[in-house]
Amino acid sequence: MLEEFRYERKFVIERVSLAQVEMVLRLNMGLFFEEYAPRSINNIYYDTPGLDLYHQNVSGLATRTKVRVRWYGRTLGSVKKATLELKRKHGLLGTKDNVPLPGFIVDERFTAASAKDILRSTAKTNPFRDELDAMVPVLINYYNRKYFRSADRAVRVTLDFNLGFYKFHHHHNLFLFHIKAPPLVVLEVKYPDESNRIAASISSSMPFRMTKMSKYVYGLDALFQVQPP
Repeated sequence: MLEEFRYERKFVIERVSLAQVEMVLRLNMGLFFEEYAPRSINNIYYDTPGLDLYHQNVSGLATRTKVRVRWYGRTLGSVKKATLELKRKHGLLGTKDNVPLPGFIVDERFTAASAKDILRSTAKTNPFRDELDAMVPVLINYYNRKYFRSADRAVRVTLDFNLGFYKFHHHHNLFLFHIKAPPLVVLEVKYPDESNRIAASISSSMPFRMTKMSKYVYGLDALFQVQPP
């Protein structure tokens, strides 16, 4: 399933509590309210053996791609429902291709081959299977997310916090070594093209600086800068 294109603006907020960020949203001109219950999000990120997708992002290319398998709830253990996502971005504009996946178990027997098998399980229904054939799993990340909507429902905001990352070992995964990000909140403003004007006003009224933020890049940098004991 292909999602419609939407715009995304990100703010990485440090040294400000989650409660304070939420207060800023509620007092913002958009009069944001919490739309859904919070969820825990988990992703396996894939890349080429040469980390081409990582380098696309680091190099600042306007057009870039991310490949991930996403599920909600606990990071480790039985996964009942997951989705394969290809996220494509051009500047601030992004869209996602989604393919539903069968269940799997993330434990010490979950290897690179297991992660590749997840992609292969979609071979008959996956319209971009050839694009993924060379992909390998690189890392697992997790975080909590809260969802907000502007009073006129034109603009959506998500707040991501409690970020953590597991390095993906190709032959065994005890998941003993992982890194938690320092306290920060990733605020993302999401909106369709027809809401661009109001979204720009909402974004400019935020007391935070818009910045570039890829959780995949952030996690990969953190994991490979700090080696396990």
